[in-house]
Amino acid sequence: MPPTSSTLRLQPHLDAPGQARRLLERICAHLAPAVRADACLVLTEIVTNAVIHARTMITVAIDCDDTAVAVAVTDNSRQAPQPDDPDDLHESGHGLLLIDRLATAWGYDTRSDGEGKVIWFRIDC
Repeated sequence: MPPTSSTLRLQPHLDAPGQARRLLERICAHLAPAVRADACLVLTEIVTNAVIHARTMITVAIDCDDTAVAVAVTDNSRQAPQPDDPDDLHESGHGLLLIDRLATAWGYDTRSDGEGKVIWFRIDC
């Protein structure tokens, strides 16, 4: 059985979300397809936001077992996620609504050194 936890460091490039998804698919292959699909969608949203807004190195940590998928995405930007009004017609800013609907729990914390943040989520199986 493949490892059920792993960490990946990514450059802030457009291929970073795909790399993160492939890692999640590999280490969480034993989970139900719907759980993996939701986790991949949320992970893609968070990593894409880090690429676009943070523009710093990104670290993705994934843990999964038979009960849940837990993911933490770290970048060096101090910019907190900003939810948008769901009635707003902007092209961006609606990703947090998606995360809120798909994740069992999620949030963000500033890093203990004050340099950046961690956005995390959990999806129960």
